[in-house]
Amino acid sequence: MTILGASYREVITQNPVSLTAEILPEGCAASWGDTAIVHDWAVCKKSEAVNLANMEVCINNSQSISLGFVSGVASASIQVEGNTLEPYVYYIFTARGNLTIANGSNPLILNNTVSTGVRLLWGSVRQLPWWFRLHYSQGFFGRYF
Repeated sequence: MTILGASYREVITQNPVSLTAEILPEGCAASWGDTAIVHDWAVCKKSEAVNLANMEVCINNSQSISLGFVSGVASASIQVEGNTLEPYVYYIFTARGNLTIANGSNPLILNNTVSTGVRLLWGSVRQLPWWFRLHYSQGFFGRYF
């Protein structure tokens, strides 16, 4: 199981955060029979995460996040609307996957958990007004800030 993309991301607060997890039955599991995949996501601040096998994971969704602005919690992809998460906070997104393989009368259930970190930024210099960028690039504000 993997979360596609980099293991650490920086996203501007106004932009949505979109992540996708992928489970591929490989090896013997791919040939054992019909499979069913169930995804589950949890989002929390890094300070609320726990260490599980040298990986920071969220056990539950953070109380500070309004789930009304989060979609796809029980699917392969999760999306958090822009301006939902606090800027300059490091969040952990944890995907849990259950792969059930129908193998006769004894189904086999495989579980996996992966996490990625997302740090929210307020914005970038490119989003500042043109006159600020011009003076900033020439060092005008450097003496004052």
